[in-house]
Amino acid sequence: MVGARFYQAGKYIESKIPSAKMVYVDNANPGAKPGVTVPQLVDDLVGQGVKIVFTTSDDFKDGTLEAAIKHPDLPIVNVSGDHAWKDGKDFKAPKNLSNFMGRMEYGKMIAGCAPR
Repeated sequence: MVGARFYQAGKYIESKIPSAKMVYVDNANPGAKPGVTVPQLVDDLVGQGVKIVFTTSDDFKDGTLEAAIKHPDLPIVNVSGDHAWKDGKDFKAPKNLSNFMGRMEYGKMIAGCAPR
């Protein structure tokens, strides 16, 4: 579940950590792959021996939570979402699930949407 910038980051990690090997799923959104779910994709990745999974959209947050519950020994990071944010309204993450999200304030300012 990797966009172009995440693919580039994975290739960078592979170049810096000799034992690292990226396995990626291209275009995993429901519009591109109807009927395919995040838990199904994670099951497939686990079958390939992955040691950590990154999902890369808020659209994947519920499926990521479901996959994390199903695979409690697999670290899973949702780049977006808020299930692992303790102060978030949707906090419900198991210990193996985390979130990563950039600061949105500057993007909102550029778009003219920042609160005053």
